[in-house]
Amino acid sequence: MNLLKRGTNSMDATSRRVLKVMGIFTSVEMAGIVCSMVKMKLVAMWLDATGVGLFNIFNSTIDTTTYLTGLGLRQSAVRDLSGASRKGEGMLRRMVERVRAWSVAAGLLGAVVLAALAWPLAEIIFGDGRMWWNFMVLGGAMLLNALYAGESAIFQATEGFKRLARSGLGMAVAGLVVSVPMFRFMGEASVAWSLLAYSLCGVIFAYINRDRRFAVTLPRRKDLQGEQTFLKFGAFISITAFINSLCQLAFSTWLNREASTAEVGLYSAGYILVMRYTSLVFNSVSLEYYPRVAACGANRNRMEVFMNHEVSLLLLLFTPLMLLFLLFRELIVEILYDADFLVILPFISWGILTVVLRGASNTMAYTIMAKGEGKVYMFTDVVDAVLGLGLSIWLYSELGLTGIGVAMVVWHGVYMLIVEGVCRRRYGLYLRSATLRLLTASFLTAGIALVLVLMTPALIHVPVLAIAACVYIWYFARFLGRHGRRRIIS
Repeated sequence: MNLLKRGTNSMDATSRRVLKVMGIFTSVEMAGIVCSMVKMKLVAMWLDATGVGLFNIFNSTIDTTTYLTGLGLRQSAVRDLSGASRKGEGMLRRMVERVRAWSVAAGLLGAVVLAALAWPLAEIIFGDGRMWWNFMVLGGAMLLNALYAGESAIFQATEGFKRLARSGLGMAVAGLVVSVPMFRFMGEASVAWSLLAYSLCGVIFAYINRDRRFAVTLPRRKDLQGEQTFLKFGAFISITAFINSLCQLAFSTWLNREASTAEVGLYSAGYILVMRYTSLVFNSVSLEYYPRVAACGANRNRMEVFMNHEVSLLLLLFTPLMLLFLLFRELIVEILYDADFLVILPFISWGILTVVLRGASNTMAYTIMAKGEGKVYMFTDVVDAVLGLGLSIWLYSELGLTGIGVAMVVWHGVYMLIVEGVCRRRYGLYLRSATLRLLTASFLTAGIALVLVLMTPALIHVPVLAIAACVYIWYFARFLGRHGRRRIIS
C-alpha cells in the first residue's frame, strides 16, 4: 500500500514530466511532419507515385540493413548510459566513448554490407541491375545514420531532450531545403541522394548540439574491447528490428513485382499517414517513458502504475485524433498528396484504427524492453512481423489496398493480446479495470466511427464524430487533472 501511495503522489510530477517531454518533441515532430508533408507533396507532384514508391523501397532497405548491422545501439545503449550516469561523470564519459566507437564500427559494417549487395539488391527489387548505384549512395547514409543514432542515445540517457529535439528539427528542415532542388532537376535519381542529404544534416546538427562535457575523439581499439552489456541486449533488438524491416521490405518487393511500383507508392502513402506520422508521437512519449520505467524494473507495483498511466494517456490522446482524422481524411490526402491518391481512403480508414491498439501494445512492449529480456521481446515482435506479412499478402490478394488496412487492425490486435499476456503471466503486470474500460470504450468508438463514415452520409457522421471527439478531449483534460490521475491508479 505504501508503494502505491508513493506512486499516487508521484503521478503529478510524472504527468508534468511526460507532458513536458511530449510537448517538446511533439512540437518538433510536428515541424518534422510539415517538412515531410512538403517533401512527399513535391515528390508526388514531380516524381508521381513511382517516386513515392522509391522512397518506400530505399527507406525499407536502409532500415533492414541498419537492423542487421546496427547492433541495436539506439535502444540498448540508453540502459547502460543511464546506469553509468548514476555512477559518476567519469564512468559516464567512458561509456559515451564506447557507444561512439561502436556506432562508427556499426556504421562502417552497414555501409560495406550494402555496397557489397548493391547489384543483387537491384536485380531482386527492380529486376534490373542498372539501379545498383542507388544502393551505393545509401551505404553512405548507413554510416551517417549510425553516428546519429549513437548521439541520440547519449542525448536521451543524459536527459538532453532539448539537444535531441534541436538536432531532429535541424535535420528535417535542412534536409528538406537541400532536397527540393534535387527533386526538381534530378528526377527519380534524386531519391537516394536526398536520403544521404538528410543523414548528413542529422550528423551535422547532432555535432552542433552535442554535450560539451564529452569531447569528440577518434574511436580507439580499447573502446571496442571488454564486456559491453548493451551489445548483448542490443543483439536481440537488432535481430528483432531486422526481421520486422525484412518483412516490410518483402511485402514492398512482393507488391512491386505483383502489381507495380506505383501501387507500392499508394501503399507507402497510406502507410505513412496511419503509421509513420502517428509513430512520431508514440516515439516522443517513449523517449521519457522508457528510461523512467527501466529505472524501476525491480519494483513491480511502480512499473504497473507507470504502465497504466501511460496507456491511459495515449488512449485519451489518440482516440479524438483518430476521430478527427476520419472526418477530414479526404482533405488530408488531397493536401498532402494529390487527387490521384484518393483511392487509398478505404485503406487509411481501416488503418487509422490501429492507433488505439498501438497505444496499449507499444507501452507494454517498452515495459518488456525495460526488463531487459531480449529473447521475450524478440519472440513477441517476430510473431507480430510474420503475422503482419502473411495477413497483408492474403488480404491484399482478396481486397486490394483496403485489405492491407484490415490486416493492420487484425495483426495489431493480436499483438496487443500477446504482449498483454506476457506482461501479466511473466511479470505480474496487469492493465487495471479503469484502463481496460477505457481501452474497450476507445476501440468500440473506433469501430462505430468507421462504420459511420463508410456507411452513412456526411450529414449524419460528421456531427456524431465531432461530438465524440469533443467528449474524449474533455476526458483527456480531466485525466490531466488531479481527479483523473487518482482514478487511474486506484
